[in-house]
Amino acid sequence: MPQNLPKQVIVVRTDLVMPMGKLGAQISHASEAPVYNQMTKSGDVRTLITKEGSALQLWLDGPFVKIILGCKSLDKLLKLAEDVKARNIPVAIIKDAGYTVFTEPTITCIGIGPCFPEEIDDLTKRFQTLKSYKFE
Repeated sequence: MPQNLPKQVIVVRTDLVMPMGKLGAQISHASEAPVYNQMTKSGDVRTLITKEGSALQLWLDGPFVKIILGCKSLDKLLKLAEDVKARNIPVAIIKDAGYTVFTEPTITCIGIGPCFPEEIDDLTKRFQTLKSYKFE
């Protein structure tokens, strides 16, 4: 795999228990939200997505990398989001509304990027790839 492909990182709380469908929905939100936020914040989507060589433009044109990592606590997830934001890397905190599975609004995951690996790898390397999950 080429080393400098743009990547998106989704980090999911593993201290929560969700049904498979809810987990899939939350991961989908985390993938879409930072891309959507970048596109709407710019005011002119065409300029943003055609900015030659940008991580977003390369990611949309593909190929790209997307990985899902696990995080053991809300505190660690929020700290990661804060560190990512401090680097001006797109990040979206996903909060479930609490209407179905959870009894109150609950932060479930974050979506990071797209960005280049050298921008994010040192922040995410301490988290493990999500290999299993406790389903409800």
